[in-house]
Amino acid sequence: MLTVLYGAQPVWKSAIFPFNNSDPFLKMSQMKQDILKVVSSIPEGKVCTYGDIARFLTISPRNVAFALAGMSKEESRRIPWQRVVSAGGWLNRDRKAGDKKQEKRLISEGVRVVDQKVDLAIYAVDVRKLKSGIRGGRFYGGASK
Repeated sequence: MLTVLYGAQPVWKSAIFPFNNSDPFLKMSQMKQDILKVVSSIPEGKVCTYGDIARFLTISPRNVAFALAGMSKEESRRIPWQRVVSAGGWLNRDRKAGDKKQEKRLISEGVRVVDQKVDLAIYAVDVRKLKSGIRGGRFYGGASK
């Protein structure tokens, strides 16, 4: 970002930093919406990894994790967050709700969990084939890859 100092006050150059689509909160909001649409489209009894979703959307796996961790209570009831696992099929440690919440939800959907891990060869779904309505390779401006 480019700032010009007049006295001690930075002044944003609107020609270089226009409001229309450069607000980082707007980018995160669109990114979060896309992440949640993709996660919502994972079928019951299947899983995706943070990395698979991130590669599809051309963002960092951390962006996916932050979006899911930052869901409201209403969103976490509606969005099947338990279907997103770490690389290698490892379940996530949920410090808020306890370590077994994701495991219990996946088991209730028919996913076999052994030692906090699911077999991706059996349960993983190809993100590109999900019916999320999202095209991969989107650009979110300042979002990290």
